[in-house]
Amino acid sequence: MNFILTSEDYITTEWPGGKTTELFIYPPRASFKAQDYDIRLSTATVEVNESSFTPLPGVDRTLMVLEGKLELSHENKHTSKLEKFDVDCFKGDWLTTSKGKCVDFNLMIRNGDEGDISVVELDEGEHKIYALSELNKMNFVYLVKGMLSVQTEKGNFVLSQENLLVLENVNKVRFSSVNSAQVLIVTVKAVNNE
Repeated sequence: MNFILTSEDYITTEWPGGKTTELFIYPPRASFKAQDYDIRLSTATVEVNESSFTPLPGVDRTLMVLEGKLELSHENKHTSKLEKFDVDCFKGDWLTTSKGKCVDFNLMIRNGDEGDISVVELDEGEHKIYALSELNKMNFVYLVKGMLSVQTEKGNFVLSQENLLVLENVNKVRFSSVNSAQVLIVTVKAVNNE
């Protein structure tokens, strides 16, 4: 399963503080409302100065700011001040409030898997190679800005801005930027609970 998702595949809905766009959900028949997913990727806009996050018991969250600034306060836990490409990890059942307006990228995981989001910035015409762990359950490449060619042992892909590349059983990716590009690499690793 290696394929590209575009804005035509995404689902955008409103939440009390702005809009959220679901980029990917797994398994495919799962839904955010039913809370029966293992993996969910989304972007969201925070359009009010102060908001409260929806409680999501059993969900491990990783949030990265793509535009703007956001201060996240997790009651009796910690507070994070996030600027562009800063990340905060927290449990979905924590009482979380935010201050500031931004666009963010969200990785939500259930069932004990672990996730990570990292950023790669490339200049026009630049090439970079990244090794991916064999332990990874799934890998994703999200193009924040620019145009990008991605070569893998499973095929070659061309991404436009805000495209999401879903990769399984891939050990290495080679990025070739057509113009300056900002890329997120998202990994989900199965954790052995034995």
